[in-house]
Amino acid sequence: MWRALSSFLLNTLFGLFMVASLQFGILAVVRAIDEITATNGSALLAITTALFALFLLLLAPALVFASVWVTTKLFTTPSRASLTAAIASSKEQHSGAVRAASVERTRIERDLHDGVQPRLVSIGMNLGLAKQKLNSDPAAASELINDAHTSVKTAITELRQLARGIHAAVLTDRGLDAALSALASNSHIPVRLNTQLTALNSLPAQRRGELEAAVYFIVAEALTNVAKHSRATACSVSVTVESAETSSAGSQHTAATGPGTEAGGSAQMIVAAVIDNGVGGAQNNPGGGIDGISQRAIAAGGTARLTSPAGGPTILEVRIPCES
Repeated sequence: MWRALSSFLLNTLFGLFMVASLQFGILAVVRAIDEITATNGSALLAITTALFALFLLLLAPALVFASVWVTTKLFTTPSRASLTAAIASSKEQHSGAVRAASVERTRIERDLHDGVQPRLVSIGMNLGLAKQKLNSDPAAASELINDAHTSVKTAITELRQLARGIHAAVLTDRGLDAALSALASNSHIPVRLNTQLTALNSLPAQRRGELEAAVYFIVAEALTNVAKHSRATACSVSVTVESAETSSAGSQHTAATGPGTEAGGSAQMIVAAVIDNGVGGAQNNPGGGIDGISQRAIAAGGTARLTSPAGGPTILEVRIPCES
């Protein structure tokens, strides 16, 4: 607002000087002509008046150029502070993206090493034993084969869950609302889900896709943490679009900060909150699930906050600006 008003006043001032210089220039030209044509006119006065008229006429376009230059420099060129802030924000987002990728890679390696890999080894051993007992003890061989079959189905489920952490087909096919519903229904702990995502429909497709992917994987990792560590009996997930000035959900311990920390204004934020009634005491350890959530939020331009006192409840809140 103040930029527009200042620009208007400055342009008005330059315009007044330009009009005045043109008027005086024209009057000076007329006076010079009168001096030249007058019988008793002074040649020196005529020349001086003509030169003054020429100066005034040249001053008018110079004022136009000066007006454009000053307005451009003062009101359109980004300040050094804003450029520095933009660079810092970009670096922080890039760092968050790199860190999030590293945490995600570590998670995949850990899940493969601790889950699918030993299960496949066990399946191989059971099938080997079944082969040895097939003739001597068919009943025992059949039991081993049944165990191997059950383990294969479990391994397939684990691989699907692992793949869902890399790419969620339901997110592409049916959107964020349906993808979150699928996460809630697959959770071992009862999840109460609340979503208000209509405002995302007005965003550009690319930004909307980035937001939906970030929120989906954040909620997925949060529910995994709840199932593994919280000993909770109930959990609630809320994903809504709010104004940036809306206060956050009572967070005290900041798990991550990023370029989206500013409040105020009418900008919209997508806010995801995961709350469980578990034992509390959750911490943001490097390379852990909360760290991955924090880095993914930073990479998307947002923040993550964790409140987890001993005895619970644990509240994880992520806020990401809708605009990139």
